[in-house]
Amino acid sequence: MMRRFFAQLTLVCALMFQVAPVSGQDAVPESAKSLAGEIHTVLYGGYWSNGGDEGFFRAVVIAEGVEHVNHSLYLQWVKVDIEQQSYVLSSSVSIEEINTGHAENYVLELTREESVFGTLRMTVVVTRVRSGGEIKYRLTANGAEGAYKITRIN
Repeated sequence: MMRRFFAQLTLVCALMFQVAPVSGQDAVPESAKSLAGEIHTVLYGGYWSNGGDEGFFRAVVIAEGVEHVNHSLYLQWVKVDIEQQSYVLSSSVSIEEINTGHAENYVLELTREESVFGTLRMTVVVTRVRSGGEIKYRLTANGAEGAYKITRIN
């Protein structure tokens, strides 16, 4: 009787441990599996519309280098594709005021601020890796693709 109980208990435990990893692997979408390793941070927010198009803003920080890491910032307009029931990258711009002109390696930290419809507002903190110095910017984007304003706030 005890032998049969332990045999059933062993079978139940084996089935429980076998099912968990398989279902977890199926839960990862292909887009997450193929995401570039250089992507360090993604911040989304603010909805935009332009003519018949609409979508949301996305800021992407890319890490470059391994020993001497440097971050770069790109602002994107992601469009909702109603027919395909998906999202499409509509436009992407490099934030040159941050991506060029620094004398040493730097890393970025993004914080989304309260935005009104049609805009994205965020604070971008640029921290120099060696000296630790910081520069803060406010980045504001609007519905017009590629249009943004950046101002230094310290």
